[in-house]
Amino acid sequence: MADEPDYYALLEVAPDADADAIRLAFRRLARRYHPDIAGASNLARMQMLSRAYHVLSDPDQRHTYDLQRFGHSPSAARSAAPPSPPPSPVGASAARPRTTPASAARPRTTPASAARTRPAAPRTGATSATSGPFTRAATLDTGETNPVAALALAHNGSLAGAGLLDGRVQIWDLRASRLLTTLAFGGSAGAGVLQELRLSPQGSYAAAWGLSLGTRIWNVATGAPIWTAAINSPREMMDIALLDSPPIARLALPDAPVALAEDDPFRWAYEGRHSTSLFTRPLVGPAGPAAAIPLRCHEPNGKPLSDRDDRWRIQVRALSADGRALFTGSSARTEKLAPPRVLHTWDLEHRNIFGALQPQRTARVAAPLDAIQFPLTVTPDLAYVAASFQGAEARVHRLAGGDPFVIPTGPIPEDALIALSPDAAYLALARDTHLDLWHVASGQHLQRWQCPAECTALTFATAAATPTLAVGLRNGLIEIWSVR
Repeated sequence: MADEPDYYALLEVAPDADADAIRLAFRRLARRYHPDIAGASNLARMQMLSRAYHVLSDPDQRHTYDLQRFGHSPSAARSAAPPSPPPSPVGASAARPRTTPASAARPRTTPASAARTRPAAPRTGATSATSGPFTRAATLDTGETNPVAALALAHNGSLAGAGLLDGRVQIWDLRASRLLTTLAFGGSAGAGVLQELRLSPQGSYAAAWGLSLGTRIWNVATGAPIWTAAINSPREMMDIALLDSPPIARLALPDAPVALAEDDPFRWAYEGRHSTSLFTRPLVGPAGPAAAIPLRCHEPNGKPLSDRDDRWRIQVRALSADGRALFTGSSARTEKLAPPRVLHTWDLEHRNIFGALQPQRTARVAAPLDAIQFPLTVTPDLAYVAASFQGAEARVHRLAGGDPFVIPTGPIPEDALIALSPDAAYLALARDTHLDLWHVASGQHLQRWQCPAECTALTFATAAATPTLAVGLRNGLIEIWSVR
């Protein structure tokens, strides 16, 4: 055991961390997969992280590991210890040292990392807010202490989907604040880590995917699975757009053999780093042979790169709400220039002179790596992207060109959550237990929320009648806020 890496240090958690803290830590680190430093070495580290999570997420394997490494079980001692103190006050996370790409490749055992292992906040109290344009529309109680890992709102504003960290998906009637159904992955999802959740515009279909879970699409009305696959990837490396009419799903995936995703999602994402494979399949009736033939968006010059070419790495894939366009965020290395971040949008419905579908780039933005950092988000129509600038403020870029809007947010840690309203009028930023809202065009701070637990999911409704913001918390609660 002396020669083995410390699995707790690799996952940046304390030896007495609970199961949810380990899941959240692995999810954050998987999101940090983006290989900005060195592809091969970063891939090897993520494989070690996957092994560490596999051991620590299984109670029996973790107990054996603890006995061999420590001679006792810190996790068992934790369950008998008195409750931990409540979460840090507002502003605590903003004071954390900012993690740079260089430090992201090293295990850390800092007070900030230790703070992530605290137990879920009690299910008492409510989110408080200063005066501002948004008022509370609903508070949804999932009935679980499991953190809310992902949220999705149907375009008509009537349904909400809440993805719990362990892979269960709840569908809520927002008008009645009533739980309609719970969707689940097949088999044992005990070690699963939900990454993302999507709903179709009318809420007829739901899709979710995650590490050790795979991917599943359901018919919401019946709860029956429509399509299941073993594919899963680090967060933001794949996306799915669902449509009600016609009922189809479009998938944007790393351009590598899908079989790789079943064995090692990190290698799959790395091997497919140069381009994107796009699959379209029906949600009603059988899928024909065409569903297995992908369209491809090759970067940077529209031609395939050699597998050994490590200059270009796609780190974000996002489909527009209607599935007709693709956004990719990449990093590159050149001989003459500093490494840039390159943002592309693609028209997926473009046809060549022979009438065949051939994706075409429609916009391109390039900037130094530190000018466009994570967290990063795009509007549903892919017209705007918001990202951290040097970890010190947020900037909202028009992908069609022009100067960015500067939002004086103050420090933005890598594990912050960021969301843009569909019209790019509002930017929301969640840091630990507090949430802030800005007006994008003016950079004016509009509102602040103090939550009873850490914010773990954040999204705006895609096309509600009024701007609507959903916030998921570590203690299993969901807050819905909308403009008066």
